[in-house]
Amino acid sequence: MKIAFIADSEQELDVFPDLIEALSSEMKDLQAKELFVDSMLDIPAKCVECRDFDLIFAMHLHAEGDDAKDSRIGILLEKLVDFELSHKVKVVKAICPSGLEDALTEEDFDAAKEEFVEKWKAVILGVLFDDSVFRPKPAGDGEDDDEDSEDGLENDSED
Repeated sequence: MKIAFIADSEQELDVFPDLIEALSSEMKDLQAKELFVDSMLDIPAKCVECRDFDLIFAMHLHAEGDDAKDSRIGILLEKLVDFELSHKVKVVKAICPSGLEDALTEEDFDAAKEEFVEKWKAVILGVLFDDSVFRPKPAGDGEDDDEDSEDGLENDSED
């Protein structure tokens, strides 16, 4: 199984070695290639070089709220979807806030990094082997049923 890991040099965090190690424990035949580009908008062009891979993991981490302020993030997502559709190569789009703004200590940083690796490992394995993991989960476990109506919507009427 060949997976390309592509990110831009603007990243605060290099998780690829940890992610590849985590995936290697689940996938004995993993062939991983780490690739880096100058800016986030260069990621789709690098994807073209990886058309013979089974999956591409494209990553750009940004500060919380930047997706609303930076139009380049929308352009990047659009180009990755266009690539995926035209080349029939699965692309996992890890274009999201890094969550590192709140990591004040080294332990917080390590915990955030570990959480990130586990989340994206599960996504990659789901995309490759079991897309049923993406099935929506039922909301709640019934503990708050007295506040909700039978259809699961809150009852705001004042009878």
